[in-house]
Amino acid sequence: MSPLAPLLVAVPLSLAGAPTPAACPGVRVGEVRVVRSEIFEQDEDTGWAKRAVNALHVRTREPVVRREVLLRPDDPLDLEALAQSERNLRAQEFIAEVRIDLFAPDGTFLGNAAKLAETFDCSPFAGHEVVDVVVTTRDSWSTTVESTLRKQASRLIWELGVRESNLLGRGKTFEVAHREDIDRNNNRFVYRDPRLAGSRVILETAYEQGSDGPRFAFQLGRPFFSLDTEWAFTAGVESFDRTQPLYEAGEEVARLRALRQQEQLIVSRRIHRGRTSALRAHVGYRRLFEDVGVQQRDFGFLLVGLSLEQHRFLKLEHLNHERPEDVNLGQEWSVWFGASTSATGGAPGAAYYLAGSYSRGFALGPAAFLLARGSWQGRLQQGSVRNGLGEAKVTLVDRRAERKLNLATIWYRHGTRLDPDVQIKLGSDNGLRGYVINQWVGTRSLLLSAERRWFFDDDVLGLVSLGAAAFVDSGFAWPAGQSIDLGDLKTNVGVGLLIGRKQLSTERATVRLDVAYALDRASGRSRLVVGFGVAPPITR
Repeated sequence: MSPLAPLLVAVPLSLAGAPTPAACPGVRVGEVRVVRSEIFEQDEDTGWAKRAVNALHVRTREPVVRREVLLRPDDPLDLEALAQSERNLRAQEFIAEVRIDLFAPDGTFLGNAAKLAETFDCSPFAGHEVVDVVVTTRDSWSTTVESTLRKQASRLIWELGVRESNLLGRGKTFEVAHREDIDRNNNRFVYRDPRLAGSRVILETAYEQGSDGPRFAFQLGRPFFSLDTEWAFTAGVESFDRTQPLYEAGEEVARLRALRQQEQLIVSRRIHRGRTSALRAHVGYRRLFEDVGVQQRDFGFLLVGLSLEQHRFLKLEHLNHERPEDVNLGQEWSVWFGASTSATGGAPGAAYYLAGSYSRGFALGPAAFLLARGSWQGRLQQGSVRNGLGEAKVTLVDRRAERKLNLATIWYRHGTRLDPDVQIKLGSDNGLRGYVINQWVGTRSLLLSAERRWFFDDDVLGLVSLGAAAFVDSGFAWPAGQSIDLGDLKTNVGVGLLIGRKQLSTERATVRLDVAYALDRASGRSRLVVGFGVAPPITR
C-alpha cells in the first residue's frame, strides 16, 4: 500500500458534522422487549408436519434480534431509528415478519413505529415521558436447497447447492454449491458473519474452484447501518486465475486467460446528518493488477468519494414475493475520483478512475412507483476514456390492482473503448428471455420489458405461494462500429409460473419457471427457451 494512503484515510475523520435530531422532544425509551415467534404458529389444530418443522428449526436467538434495534433503554425516542431498525431486521434472510410497536408503561398501545416515522408524528406520546418498545419477529426456514436449470442449445446449465442463512440461530450464513454453465463448472463455498465477535463488523469469504481455475475473496467491513452511523469501512482482497470466454451469437469464439489480484481499503465518515438524509465522505486505496490476454493493467489508485443517502421508503407486498419489502424512493448518489501513478504503486504513467451514480424514486400513489437509476465508471489514460461503462435504467412498478402487479423496464447500457475481456451481453440470463444466454453481444444494448403478474394464493399448505406472469421483452446489443437502429430489436413473448417459498429465507424466496417464444428467430436457434431458477429482484 502506498505510504500516502494513511494520510488520506485520516482526512474525513475530522469532518464529522452535528446530527439533526429526529427524536420526539421529552420522550425517552423505557423497556425494549423482544417477542420471537416460530415459523408456524402453533395451537391444538396445528398439524404434525408444521410441528416437526418448528421442532427441527433453531429459532433466532434473542441477542441476534436485539442487536439490530438501534435504541436502548433511556435513549431519546427516535422514530426514524426505530423504523430503520425494522427495515434492518426485515432485510435479514431468516426473518419472515417484523414489526416494532410502541406502548405506554401501563400497556396502552400508542402506535407502530414505522407508520409514525413516515410523518414524524410524536402526538401519540403527549403526556408520556417514557415509552416501551416491543419488537415482534417471526422466523423463516433458513436451510434451503438452491437449484437452477436452463437449456442452452444442446447443453444443460444447472446449479445445485445448500444454503444455511441462520446457522445455529446466530444469523451466520454458510453455502456450498456446484454449478455447470457455459463459462465454466465450479464448486463454491461461502461463509458470512454479519456480527463478527459481536461487533458491527461483517466478515465475508468465498472460495470457488472452477474448471478453468480458482477464485478467492475475503472482506471485512463495517457498514452504515443507519443515517446516524458516524463511520464505516471496508477492506478486502480478491484473486482469481481463470479463462474469460468471448461470445458471438451465443457461441464461444475465444478465451482469454484472466489473472486478477486486488486489495482495497476504504474508510468513510458521515459529514452531515439531515432529518431524512446523510452526507458521507470516503477515502481509500485500491491496488489492482490484471493480466488479460495480451494486456496488463497495473494500478494503485488513491481514492476519494462523496455520497448522499436519503430515506423515503415505501413498503409493499407482492413485489418479488408475498412478504413486505422496503423500497427506498429517496435520492442516492455518489461520485468517486482516483489517481494512479508509479508513486502510488501503479505502473508508470498516470491513470485516473472516475465513477458516479444516481438513483431516485417517484411515488405514484400508495402502491406504485417509478425508480430511475444511472451510473458511469471508467478510466482516463493518455487523454482518452478507456473501459467506460454507463447505464440508465427506469423501472415502473404498479401494485394498485388487488393481487396484481404491472412491471415495465427500460434499460440502456453504453460502453466506450471497452477492455478486451469486457462485453455487453443480452440473452435469457439478463432480460431477453426468448433467446439463449449471450445471444447478442456488443458495446451498447437496449432492453425493453413489460410484465403482468397475478398472485393467486399466498398459503398453499402453509409452504408456498403461487402466481403467474405474462411478459414481452424486446432488445438488442450492437457491435462496435454498428449504429443504433431500433429496427434491430428482437422480441419475445412468454409466460411464467411463480413459486414463492413462503416459509423460506427471503434472499431467494421465489423461483420461476418461464417459457419464452422468440418472435424474431435467431439463426440456428429454437424459438422456445425454457428456464427455471431464482427470480431476480425487480428493484435492482
